[in-house]
Amino acid sequence: MTIRVRARTRINSNAIDHVIPSSICKNNDLWNLLPAARNVNAAKAIRSQLQSL
Repeated sequence: MTIRVRARTRINSNAIDHVIPSSICKNNDLWNLLPAARNVNAAKAIRSQLQSL
């Protein structure tokens, strides 16, 4: 007898975002960190890189 078990993979959609960007202030204290949606945080990072050009 063969038993098949299907593992469910949950894609984590959470990220940690800096209130004051780490490019401005190298601070990882809790007051400067907030939970954020990963896709929103990634879009913000791309937008800030484009603005610096």
